[in-house]
Amino acid sequence: MRFESPNTLWLLLIVPAILWIYIIGWRKKRELMVKFIHPNLLNILTESVWYTMRKWKITLIISAIIFLIIASARPQWGFKWEEVKQRGLDIIVVIDTSRSMLAEDIKPNRLERAKISAIDLMTISKSDRFGLVAFAGVAFLQCPLTLDEEAFRQSVNVLDTEIMPQGGTAIAEAIKTAAESFKEGTDNYKIIVLFSDGEDHEEGAIEAAEDAAKKGIKIFTVGVGTPEGETLKVRGKNGRLETVTDETGKPVITRLNPSLLQQIAAKGGGFYLQLTGAKTMETLYEMGLAPLPKGEQNARLVKKYNERFYIPLSIAILLLIIETLLPERKTEVKPLRVFGKLGLYIVATVVLTGSNLEASYSSAIKNYNEGKYKTALQEYKELLKKNPEDARLAYNAGNSAYMAGKYEEAADLYLKAISNTKDTKFQGKACYNYGNTLYRLGEQEDDLNKKVDYWKQAIVQYETALKFNPQDADAKFNLELVKKKLEELQKQQQQQMSQNQQNEEKKDQQKQKEQQNQQNQKGQEQKNNNQKQQQEKGQEKQEQQANSQQKDKSTGADQQKQQAQQSSGGKTNNAENVEGKVIYMTPQQAMQLLEAQKSEEKMLLFTPEIPPKRNQSERSIKNW
Repeated sequence: MRFESPNTLWLLLIVPAILWIYIIGWRKKRELMVKFIHPNLLNILTESVWYTMRKWKITLIISAIIFLIIASARPQWGFKWEEVKQRGLDIIVVIDTSRSMLAEDIKPNRLERAKISAIDLMTISKSDRFGLVAFAGVAFLQCPLTLDEEAFRQSVNVLDTEIMPQGGTAIAEAIKTAAESFKEGTDNYKIIVLFSDGEDHEEGAIEAAEDAAKKGIKIFTVGVGTPEGETLKVRGKNGRLETVTDETGKPVITRLNPSLLQQIAAKGGGFYLQLTGAKTMETLYEMGLAPLPKGEQNARLVKKYNERFYIPLSIAILLLIIETLLPERKTEVKPLRVFGKLGLYIVATVVLTGSNLEASYSSAIKNYNEGKYKTALQEYKELLKKNPEDARLAYNAGNSAYMAGKYEEAADLYLKAISNTKDTKFQGKACYNYGNTLYRLGEQEDDLNKKVDYWKQAIVQYETALKFNPQDADAKFNLELVKKKLEELQKQQQQQMSQNQQNEEKKDQQKQKEQQNQQNQKGQEQKNNNQKQQQEKGQEKQEQQANSQQKDKSTGADQQKQQAQQSSGGKTNNAENVEGKVIYMTPQQAMQLLEAQKSEEKMLLFTPEIPPKRNQSERSIKNW
């Protein structure tokens, strides 16, 4: 046995107060009677008063109050397993377990507050899957994504600063481990919630956040601690608090680093919150997680307890009815009248309860007949919650959904009605209506392939309806109608396919024509180029002939000058000959000269400075 709302049981503490008020009132009334009535007359006037019955009436009233309080606590016993599909997010909680999380600038310490907040976040977002990554100098997947709240809670509770084999704070590795922990092939939104003081002893946290954001992962950071910080003290082997010192022997003062956590959240597409009040996780969920689209998760078995509140409630009502029937005076005692009234009360209660149920049925039927299909659908849904296996309720709800234009919902309800009954006639009617719904769904589709699928399924349902009831004229008519429309639709598909093929052939022909035109243009361009080249070659030949004629003339003139000089006595002036003579260099000689100069050039090599390798032993390891 359990109570769904156990906090209301505190109201039982008012029962002694009520009893004390009755006792005090009884005494005050007695005192007033003695004051105003003579003692001799008092016994005569109160002779018919039945004090014992009055005490019983008070007892019944108090007992009724007790049972009402118990009913309000919703007692439950017995349960059944139900398969439930939920829509939610995939959330990996990342918690810093380095020694700096033992700082007590927030009570009891940073790590304990982070653990409490992680469990609070899970409690707020009930439909989401949670996983856990713990990290210090290294990171580790402590709990994979799960819908099991108890498994996540236990994984969080066992966290401490000794769970990681290597000290320090490696936020980048923690983000990478969390990003790799998400299951592939799901449409759920992926979230990382990082709890840390932001004292990162490694590099690459911001880059890791950018990489995670590229994979569609949002990162929210929660700062644990205060910017002022405090001196870090840990409990040693002897149980005493010892101050942690760095490599120089100075005490380590650990502080919250909000700037790094803000940068990580900004790169990860989320935001940063400092863990201060009790509503930090509510703010994170309402402003950050709740607005995100939720994907459908796998079904899980949920233990659903049977409500038993109606038992103490019925007892309380019965006790109050009996209290009203009991007389206060001895002269009014008539057993037949008392039991007659009690019987009338019981009959009236049963009739009213049954009439309420019938009223809900009749109200749904009335609304359906009046054309209020949406209202009727809601009423049938409420009735289905009480009787989920009632095939007729599902059938009537399907009819209401169909008339309201909600064909997908109507299809689900008709399927439920078909599966929850063995009556063949009823199944035939449900199959007929289910076929009509599938036909309407096909009409709404623009995609011809989907429309064909819906209409084929409708034909199957009409044929099934005819198997259950071969005389169903409506099913026969609709079957023939849908077949004809399906044939027409398939002809349209074929025509469209042929048109598409023709269009493609036309496109191919146009492409071929364009290619031929391009080839023709290229051929003409080549012819033009050849003609130009031939013309240029002809011009070059003419120029060469002209140059050769000029050279011949110049050589003839030179020979005439030499002969004249020889005839004049053979005197020559070397300086005048050198200055006056023009020397021409052939293109081959110019190329040889340039190659000779290039061979004399030398390459200027740049040799960068190679820094000396850093010794790993020189690296300072921060174990906090």
